[in-house]
Amino acid sequence: MSCRNFIFALAFCFAAVGCSVAQKNSPTRNINSTEEGQARSETDLDVASSAATVTVAELTVPTKARKELEKARKAVLRHRNKEADHYIAKALLAWPHYCKALTLKSWLAVSRHSYDEARVDAEMAVEYDPNDHLALAALGDSYLFLNRFDDAQRAIDRSIALKPNAWQGYYVKGKLSIVLRDWPGALRAAVKASSLATENAYPHLMMIFALSGMKDWSAADNELAVFRRLKPEASWSPEVKRALNHIGMYKTEPAMDVTRGDNSPSKHP
Repeated sequence: MSCRNFIFALAFCFAAVGCSVAQKNSPTRNINSTEEGQARSETDLDVASSAATVTVAELTVPTKARKELEKARKAVLRHRNKEADHYIAKALLAWPHYCKALTLKSWLAVSRHSYDEARVDAEMAVEYDPNDHLALAALGDSYLFLNRFDDAQRAIDRSIALKPNAWQGYYVKGKLSIVLRDWPGALRAAVKASSLATENAYPHLMMIFALSGMKDWSAADNELAVFRRLKPEASWSPEVKRALNHIGMYKTEPAMDVTRGDNSPSKHP
């Protein structure tokens, strides 16, 4: 599996939820089948919401469009993406220039591997609100998948310049660094993202890939333990297991108590 396939398998599925929720002005709970899962997800969403920004363009959005986008976000949290598509379409019907609706639409297009569609939606979002840092992060993400690395870098840098205390820009920057095999750069970006979203598990996953690229297996093991503590259900998803297996970090059995870490030996190359 190539570095690009790591991104295909892992990062986009987080971006769709993480960045859409970050556009909210108040914390939202994820929908899970257990109270324990709900508590873990609420922490993730609270962290994401802390990066929310209201731009001048956002103030012009009609109430009906806002309500439809809120329904779309809730559908995404329930993993009902087709339902989310329906509500996004209604939001854009009410306000065709709705940057945040187009941004969420772009993330969902990435999740379907529809990268040209994602690019078009993100470019429109940035056109309608050039100061929305999440729209620029989405644009950088779409450029990344289309091999337009210089364009991706410019969009990501602009996103970070607009909102230097938001983790999303640094996270996308780390994804670009992984694709380019810039392991120290990916590590720096992941550490910065983690410092801005301390309970977010996914920057630690990015650190695992960066550290494995640098052959620092001990540090990678430590980050794997952190990731499993923060996001135990995701750490054993098929996508994560396949990617970790390729870099030699996959352990065949999950820990009985994820809060205590996994003491079984790693399979390093």
